[in-house]
Order: sequence, then structure tokens, then C-alpha cells
Amino acid sequence: RVEHQPYAAEAARVEHQPYAAEDTNRPPGRQFTLLTSERFLETFPLVVTEMATGRWVQTLTDYEQEMIQNANMSQSVVVADCQLVDQMGVDIELADGGGIIVQQVSSWQNREGGGYKAFLRYLVDLAASARYNHLAVVLCVDTVLTDGLSQDILTIQNSVICHCNISFDYCAPRTFASAILLRVASSTESSPPIVDIGDVLSDFEVLERVRFLLDMIPLMTVHQALRVLGQESGLCDTSGAALNELFRLARESTSDQFPHNVPIPLATAQQLQAVLKCDLSFATSV
Repeated sequence: RVEHQPYAAEAARVEHQPYAAEDTNRPPGRQFTLLTSERFLETFPLVVTEMATGRWVQTLTDYEQEMIQNANMSQSVVVADCQLVDQMGVDIELADGGGIIVQQVSSWQNREGGGYKAFLRYLVDLAASARYNHLAVVLCVDTVLTDGLSQDILTIQNSVICHCNISFDYCAPRTFASAILLRVASSTESSPPIVDIGDVLSDFEVLERVRFLLDMIPLMTVHQALRVLGQESGLCDTSGAALNELFRLARESTSDQFPHNVPIPLATAQQLQAVLKCDLSFATSV
């Protein structure tokens, strides 16, 4: 079952009761950092600007405003881009094990880029990898929605209908940034973001350890790698002790015990242990 909102109605919903960007009556929410790919930062600079300045709140309805307040998100959102997220295949990675893919419908009209078929192949491959426990596709209807484009959208949805962990959201250009952050807000209830994740990933040694784990474990996400390295507190472990402890647990724990000793999903833990049970002499200096 693929959850989605009617895109025609959403594309037409461009007029909202405005909220002042500097609303003094609104509680100050938690400073929020969004972990994105470099592609997202380069492809959607206007969206990033709206997130950083807080202008995105001006397009929220009363119900959506309440959602943001419940998630305790700040109006100004920090965007931290990381090349490792590009490697994972999503535009935005969420702390709860999910990912967001952002796409403008007008990009499918570029034949050189492969059109909607190229996006469909990419989406099917990403879903089949099972790296993320849920995926949200945010489609911005930034062009005239012809019968051909409508059919393309239906084809994409029908092609991934067997993957029940994929949802589709549709928006107009004016509500692009808010549509993305509303999806982010819905994920923060089950798993709060890692503190200062942008600062953590700016540490070269931490970044290389995360890259090392991601290269070994195809199912692992950037957030999961940071968690097994003990980075949830935002404190950088420059000694590598957390990685050494991870190796020790994998070697000494049984297959039933190990998943309970690391803060990652069962399938990822099993894959991690299977790799770490092998000869680790090459990794002693990591």
C-alpha cells in the first residue's frame, strides 16, 4: 500500500494563512540540523535558503503549524551536507532510519537525464536495497501537470506498490520547503536527531570511521554508524575506542546477543557481525 496525497489538489494549494517569520508568540523550538546530500544543497539552493531563514513557516496551515510545534522544531533549520549521504542514495537522511528523496517533476522533461524512467529505476533500486526502513518521496509539481506527466507519476507509484515503506507527498513550489520539513517533523517523534550531527561529521577521523563502516555494511546508514561509534551525544571520539569495542562485541557475542548490544536494527546488526567475525587484522589500525 502506497500512501499519498492527491497531487492535483496539493499542487493547487498555494495560498495559506501566512505566519510571520518572526512570530514572537511562537515558542522557540529546538535548533534542528538536517543531514542532507551535497546534491540536495547544490540542486535546491532556494529551498535551503527558506529553511535557514525560517520563511518556510509562512506557508503552514493551522494544523501543520501545530505539527511543527509538537516536534519542537525551530523555524531556522541548519542544513549540514555530507558526501556520505550521496553515497547512501537519498537526499535527506532521518534519525529514525528513514530517508527522503526530493524531486521536481519538471526534471523528467529533460530527455538527456533519462526522464521519469531514470528516476523510477533509481527509486526501485534504493527500495530493494532495504537500507532504509521507510522512504518518503517529495514531488514538487513545478510545471503544468499534463496527462503525460500524470501518467508518469501513476507509473512510478504502481511500480513500487509492493514496497509498503514508500510514501509520496506532493507540493507546489511555494510549499516545497515546508513539505519537506513536515515530513521530517513526523519522523522526529519516534527518534530524536543526533545532537550537532553537522559538527560531528566535520571531524575527519570520525568521518573516516563512518565511511569505513558504510563500506563494510551495505545496510548501514550514516546515523546508525554514528550511533555504534557512540556519537549520539555530539562528542567526537578521536581515540577510536568505540570502534574497537564494536569489534570486540562482534567477535565475543553470540548471534542472539549482539543485536541487543548495538543501537541498530536487527538485519544491520546481523550483517555487521557476519563481516566482523571475519579476519579483522586489516582493520587493527583504524
